[in-house]
Amino acid sequence: MDFVCPPTCLACGQSIQAGGCLCASCFSALHLIVAPCCQRCGEPLSVYEVTDDGQGVCAACQQDPPLWQQARAAFVYNDMARRLIFPLKYSDRPGHAAFLATFMEEAARELFQPGVVVIPVPLHIKKLRKRRYNQAGLLAFHLAKKQHANVLFDGLYRRQNTRSLAHLPVSERKEELHNMFGVKPCYHARLKGKHVVLVDDILTTGATAEACSRALLDIGCSKVDIIVAARACAGHTVLT
Repeated sequence: MDFVCPPTCLACGQSIQAGGCLCASCFSALHLIVAPCCQRCGEPLSVYEVTDDGQGVCAACQQDPPLWQQARAAFVYNDMARRLIFPLKYSDRPGHAAFLATFMEEAARELFQPGVVVIPVPLHIKKLRKRRYNQAGLLAFHLAKKQHANVLFDGLYRRQNTRSLAHLPVSERKEELHNMFGVKPCYHARLKGKHVVLVDDILTTGATAEACSRALLDIGCSKVDIIVAARACAGHTVLT
């Protein structure tokens, strides 16, 4: 198959030796998030924010702690990360999910404790029919498979098809997503007291993760952690 369809870089299309990977140039443009990072939101920490044990919580999370317990991201959301995530999200490139999930698992391995349940952030049914798959669901599938964890693809549902949130300020995002997510009643008893790992592609303002976490905690989940492919970080701009 490699002779008939030579493998190419997922980002730029340049010929490479193995499929499902990046060329050296594109890989070097990714910014992997490694320790130390904020234990609550996953953003890289400065040396001044790290405690004696090598960990820490950023100033923003200290002032306004999120509902979830911990968040981890594989990459800083820069232009190269966008070139991997947007084709998965909008251009029918499901093959990107396996590559992203490999690094997501590495970044969040400590979150996969015994009995954890993996749940993807849901799409509204109208959007799902248009895209044909949920990119967060594909990422959740690969993560759960690597960790041999239970996954509920339809554990959460979206009550309405919201407008695009990309250019909205934080306050409007939170207002738009208020009470927008619910847990399917058939899963309430199954999830009560469970540790849930919520999976999404990008963490920006945290409004979506917060709304999903609230829905899960309201039905009795013991805690919610977040795993994403990339997160927006201060000092990193992305071309739109």
